[in-house]
Amino acid sequence: PDDSVVISYIQSQDSFTYLPAMARQESFVPEAGSSFQFNQFNPPVFGSDSLDDMPNYGIPDGWGLMQLDGDGLGRQITIAELWNWKMSVDGGVAVLNDKRTQMNSYVNAVQSEYPAEFEDPFAPGAYTHDVTIDTTTYTLSFEEASLIQRYNGGREVVIDGTTYVGVWQFEASANPGERWTFIPNTNNYVQEVMEEFHELSGN
Repeated sequence: PDDSVVISYIQSQDSFTYLPAMARQESFVPEAGSSFQFNQFNPPVFGSDSLDDMPNYGIPDGWGLMQLDGDGLGRQITIAELWNWKMSVDGGVAVLNDKRTQMNSYVNAVQSEYPAEFEDPFAPGAYTHDVTIDTTTYTLSFEEASLIQRYNGGREVVIDGTTYVGVWQFEASANPGERWTFIPNTNNYVQEVMEEFHELSGN
């Protein structure tokens, strides 16, 4: 389908501003360059019947438009998710919702462990992460930066014997207003997604 159709469907399934850019980043096929975007299937650039037009695969185990990972879903990828781009989007939305739940659980655990030192990271403007593309700076909220990066993984944090996954580090002894710190992953995923968002925005 046309890119506009894919973007429209993604936005109809979830209101998260950066999800179309995440889909574009996830489904990028390096061999095809920027000529092909939002790839559920391999573009016809490999010159091999065994690869061209097959479901888009990415290491270590990502499939389709949203690069659904069986480990991330906790189940096997379905045939429909392999061959139907809308089903791939729906699966990606389910993953994103799971990351929302995990994010909230992590923040709640920090609050329970450090009730006196805790600062609400969701308060408007409290904690943000800036990403600069060319001459444009995008300011992401705590939640936005968390959800983008968590789609690509996160760091484990043990609190009171329970393991949580987050992308912001809490330091109770830090000065007020400096207790949450964003930790980019090794893929610098947030930066990459924001570069896609920048292009999709016509910049």
